[in-house]
Amino acid sequence: MKKEILTIFVLISAISFAQVGINTKTPQSTFDVVGDPTDLTKVDGIIAPRISGNNLANKDTLYTTAQTGTIVYVTSGVVVPTAKTVNVTTVGYYYFDGSVWVKMSSSNQSGPKTLFLDATNVTTNSANEANAFNTGADILVNFDSSSHVRLNTLNATVNKESVIISDSGFYQITASLTTVIEAETDLDIFQSFNVEKSSDNGTT
Repeated sequence: MKKEILTIFVLISAISFAQVGINTKTPQSTFDVVGDPTDLTKVDGIIAPRISGNNLANKDTLYTTAQTGTIVYVTSGVVVPTAKTVNVTTVGYYYFDGSVWVKMSSSNQSGPKTLFLDATNVTTNSANEANAFNTGADILVNFDSSSHVRLNTLNATVNKESVIISDSGFYQITASLTTVIEAETDLDIFQSFNVEKSSDNGTT
């Protein structure tokens, strides 16, 4: 008889604690936290685990599909991104979707920013320019800060031979080149970009 009573008691306890409540005896979900808004001496809210982007990257192998839905608060962006922390660039809340960490968006969060430059004034009509091509010399495509800027939502600074972008983040560079040859000739043409990370916030 005692064994039967004990079994029933354990079963009731397991059912009772299937849902967990903080500051409430009647939780309405798996985990229900009730604040105390009328008590001005207490702070209400839930704080997710706080971790830097670098420390989160160091734990890459620990997060698998079993951790899908995990939420953390990143205190600083990752310096050397991993496959799972490639999106962890700024401070904020992130959730793990089973493959990568994704930042929780807000209503005032802006979308991708764009810089679109278009230069069409490079010709080789003169002998000097033609000789430059023939000898393998470089011909630079210079951008004028006004006439060649079609779209600039990055607030980038467009100089004659360089573009300075002050915002940190990940960038995708796409370029195309069209050539019209009006005389018989052999021509090798290619594009070359020099990308540098500034050590003084874009001053130089």
